[in-house]
Amino acid sequence: MADFRTLKHSLDILAEKYGADYLDSDPVGIVHRYESDADKEVAGFIASSLAYGGAQQIRKSVETVLSE
Repeated sequence: MADFRTLKHSLDILAEKYGADYLDSDPVGIVHRYESDADKEVAGFIASSLAYGGAQQIRKSVETVLSE
């Protein structure tokens, strides 16, 4: 149980440090464009499937797939 609390604490710190201000440069920011949960799920799946390389390249790939 201690490992879970340590992980949660670490993730909470990161969430505070890298909030919504970073969504424009993060691939997950694309997911936040959609209102419906189903659309967010599909966009998240596509983003995670293409998550190889730097954030800028991932965003470019996701944008290409979702624009077609």
